[in-house]
Amino acid sequence: LLAHGRPLMRQAPGETLQLVRHICGLSARPTTIAQASEAHGTGVSVEELLPVFVDDMSQMEVFLRSVLLENGCQIPLAQAERLFPTLLELLARSHKDLLSQSKQDVSGEKQEAASKLGTDIMRLIRQYPSDSALANTLMVCQTYGFVD
Repeated sequence: LLAHGRPLMRQAPGETLQLVRHICGLSARPTTIAQASEAHGTGVSVEELLPVFVDDMSQMEVFLRSVLLENGCQIPLAQAERLFPTLLELLARSHKDLLSQSKQDVSGEKQEAASKLGTDIMRLIRQYPSDSALANTLMVCQTYGFVD
């Protein structure tokens, strides 16, 4: 998958995303970090397969969001804390892009999407309160102008 994942992601992103989830042992949806630790014993590390997403950051954001934020964390805490800065940066970048697009959007849809994304960013920040996560949070928020 590492050798052919990038072309696969360009040709069939949805199917490739499902394949990566399956290979990482994320097909079942544990709801607690303890369940995630138990379920993850046989799968490949999520970090090992991130190069598959290098050409499609939006798919990486969707994938990491599904692993770390939606339906509870699905991987062991140590691995989740290593992936936290990556997801935070992707979300902050998307938030900044939505805010800049909202200036031309008269319907207000972009502003509403940016607001929802800001709420998700705050939920992610609260989910990982360690000192290293805080340092990453401060740097990313300053870099992308996220002040919520």
